[in-house]
Amino acid sequence: TLTVGEMVKNYLAGRHDLRPTARDKKAYDLQPLVERFADVLAQRITKTDIDTLVRDLAEGGTMTAKGRKRRPWSSASVNKSLQAITGVFADAV
Repeated sequence: TLTVGEMVKNYLAGRHDLRPTARDKKAYDLQPLVERFADVLAQRITKTDIDTLVRDLAEGGTMTAKGRKRRPWSSASVNKSLQAITGVFADAV
């Protein structure tokens, strides 16, 4: 019954080893996941959902919470976001 939004919140709260700036960066990297899937049960997220999110970030045009269109993310930025997403799901397991 855990949503993706709750899962990310728990993950960030549990990262006591990070400086505040590093925690903020993790939150930024995870923002597209939260914006798209915040209210979705974590068990319902599929590999295809994540692959689609990664592709959309690389191509640009995803919407922020403030209603602005994102520019395409670089490969390095997409990889950092994907690493953070992997960490969230690993932590939840």
